[in-house]
Amino acid sequence: MSAYLIVDELSVENPEQLNEYISRAGPLITRAGGELIASGVPEVLEGKWAPKRFIMARFPSMEKLKEWWNSDAYQALLPMRTDVSESNIIIMEGVD
Repeated sequence: MSAYLIVDELSVENPEQLNEYISRAGPLITRAGGELIASGVPEVLEGKWAPKRFIMARFPSMEKLKEWWNSDAYQALLPMRTDVSESNIIIMEGVD
């Protein structure tokens, strides 16, 4: 069953460093069998949510997603994002 990584970006202190992180994280997602399926500022149709940026990636399974997240390669890259930005990040299974 597919699994999804959802990132709600709250703030960014250093856009250049975050862009470097994104350019490095993308290939790691692809190598883990994941696929970036949405990125940008969503349009809110109802409610008071005011997202700055939203990212969604699909993985073949929750196991593959967690393997990517916990991998040495991603964990080494993670501070590049967490040092300059704040996000809400959730994962969930799809409804295949």
